[in-house]
Amino acid sequence: MGRISNYPLDYDVIGSDRLPGSAWNTPTKITKNFTVDAVADYYNRTAKISTGQFAWQFEPYITSQPQSQKTFEKVDYLNDSIDITNLGGILRIAQLTLGNTEPFPFIIDQWLGKNALIYKSGYPDIYAIYTVNSVVQDGYYYLVDLTFVEGNSGTLDKNDSVTFGLFPGNGTLIDVTATFPLLSSGGTSPNISVDSGYTIPTDGELADALLGYNRSIISATVTGTTTKT
Repeated sequence: MGRISNYPLDYDVIGSDRLPGSAWNTPTKITKNFTVDAVADYYNRTAKISTGQFAWQFEPYITSQPQSQKTFEKVDYLNDSIDITNLGGILRIAQLTLGNTEPFPFIIDQWLGKNALIYKSGYPDIYAIYTVNSVVQDGYYYLVDLTFVEGNSGTLDKNDSVTFGLFPGNGTLIDVTATFPLLSSGGTSPNISVDSGYTIPTDGELADALLGYNRSIISATVTGTTTKT
């Protein structure tokens, strides 16, 4: 191969363009070429780029998956394909993902009680949102209990790559408290949150509160005194 500086630059990259590289899993590291589409598909399948998302392959009804397979299954589900909106229940997910990461310290700490976005890698229109009810370790796997929230139907077939990520969207409850004043001349950021135990008053309760306020204003006006100088 000649010096790379001798080759012209290509500013119009398309999916069928080819890149040289080594097949690292061969004994002599054979030089091969890869299409841009193939490289993009690899990143889509493995969620290798750090986005807070992780990818596994759907491998149905395998009761003793080797950890290296980096797969997930729906417990007691016995078909080769499943609708992405039908993943509610218990999923058995390998600790390692297709990107060779171990995400579960993050998932255990951050996902519990929140929503997860699950979609078919490379097909963002095939997705579903689930609430994570529990995460329990099971050897080299974790049992994740999910409840379906909403989604767009689409089929997952055996060996399809599926991407999981935290989804702080509608349906996620956030506990908040507040430190006032909310604005300060010192430029510091206020600490704002909402008490999860707070209940919204009814129209009748609001009317009673307003009536009481008006009465207090009238009383203060009637009983107050003024002086002129």
